[in-house]
Amino acid sequence: MLQRLLPAVLLIITVGCQTTERGMHHIPVPRHYGKLAEQDIDESAALVAHARRLGAPANAPYEFYSAEAYLALARRNERAGDKAGAWDYAALAKRMAEAAIGHSVA
Repeated sequence: MLQRLLPAVLLIITVGCQTTERGMHHIPVPRHYGKLAEQDIDESAALVAHARRLGAPANAPYEFYSAEAYLALARRNERAGDKAGAWDYAALAKRMAEAAIGHSVA
C-alpha cells in the first residue's frame, strides 16, 4: 500500500514546492527591456520608508510588504549587475509603495 502512495505523495510535494526563489515568484510576463524606463532604487526606497511612517504595515500590509519585497529584489539585481531587472523591480516597488500610501492616507 505504501509503495503505491509514495509516488503520488512525492509528485504532490514536488509540484507544490515549485517556486523560483524563497517564497517569491518572478514576474511571469515578457519584458521589453530596450524600452524600460530607468527607475531610481533610492526613490523607491524613500517611498517605502514614507509608507512605513504613515502606518502602511497595519493599513495596507499586502501593498507595503510587496513593495519591500520588490525593493529587496531590485537591490539584489543591482548587486548582480542586472540594471534592467533592478529598474523593473524598483518600478514595481514604487507602484506598490504608492498604493500603500494611498490606502494609509485614505
